[in-house]
Amino acid sequence: MSKHRKWLLLFSVLLPLYGFGWLAEAVWNRGGLDWDTPALRVLHRYDSPHLDTLLLFVTQSGDIRMVLFFTVVGAVLLLLWKRQRDERFLAHCGIGAAVIIFAVKALFSRVRGHFWESLPPQIDLGSPSAHSMGTFALALAVVVIAWRTRWRWSVILLCGLYAVSVALSRVYLGAHQASDVLAAWTLSLAWVSGLSVFRGTPFADLAREKKCMMLVSGILAGLVTILVGYVSSDLKHANFRVVVPREVYRSGQMNTGQLARTVENYGVKSILNLREENLTTGWHQAEIATAAKRNVIYYDRSLSSGQELSLEQMDDLVALLGEAPKPVLIHSWAGADRSGLVSALYLFALEGRSPGEAAKELSFWNGHVPLIRPKVTAMDASFRRYISNRTAHE
Repeated sequence: MSKHRKWLLLFSVLLPLYGFGWLAEAVWNRGGLDWDTPALRVLHRYDSPHLDTLLLFVTQSGDIRMVLFFTVVGAVLLLLWKRQRDERFLAHCGIGAAVIIFAVKALFSRVRGHFWESLPPQIDLGSPSAHSMGTFALALAVVVIAWRTRWRWSVILLCGLYAVSVALSRVYLGAHQASDVLAAWTLSLAWVSGLSVFRGTPFADLAREKKCMMLVSGILAGLVTILVGYVSSDLKHANFRVVVPREVYRSGQMNTGQLARTVENYGVKSILNLREENLTTGWHQAEIATAAKRNVIYYDRSLSSGQELSLEQMDDLVALLGEAPKPVLIHSWAGADRSGLVSALYLFALEGRSPGEAAKELSFWNGHVPLIRPKVTAMDASFRRYISNRTAHE
């Protein structure tokens, strides 16, 4: 390695890693930087519905799955333009950043702070920010690729605006503290800088004739990693979902610690249990005790995901949800079928949503998969019958 590259490696990789270590120490021992909370509260002063809508769109564009999509599209375009070195570089930057951030999140295992209810609510691991890591790595990679072109300053401006906007949205929405964003940025800088230092070296051109297969394999491996991380996050956090912000949430079976944190973080005032009522069962006793300790009203309605509900049962559930103190948490075993039906009933009967919109609560993305478990079509049939009856009466 030349002397020039050694110095470049020192300043562009080791210094950011040192910065990450310093931030990690602050997060681990003190919960973050001293100005994390003041920064959050300053941004929250400008809270408004219009700004919420705008920054929700911005933050969704920075989701790690969107970053991977942009990476795949960019790599394919570069491959078509016969810029194989840039194509491999972009793929490594995007996929590597996704893998690194999930590994570091698992290592930190830091629960997010809660200063106000973030939009959308977040209950997965907090530091560092995956949105900030992915967008900053992607932005840096694009800047490196465009550096020798006449468009570099325009690319720097647009990529910088994208990365900063996503990071700002995470703090504004209460999903992260500033230290979480800075930690992600230092990791991204170290990763992309390290790849750029070795970009074009002989070992990077090994197996040239297999470059397409290597690219596709790398992208697929990265996507599988993210999918596994996404699914495992849902399993770990009991398939927690938002039905109506600050009013209705749904989930699967939580352990005592998860339930207590959810009640505290989201101000839950009542819980509707859709599993069997059995006072001798340990989980049931623990739930009732947890609810009583926090002055949360606890309701039991025993349902079966493989058996259609009568109209009287569904009317009873709608009436109960209308009277239950809000926010209310609806839960079943997996948080997919029974919870999906009751959430759909709430949206249709009490929120006035269209049947199609309410039926989205019974979707694949929420874990409702009739193709694998045909008996749960009973929930879909129940909802259709309720809609037909309601429409006929009206």
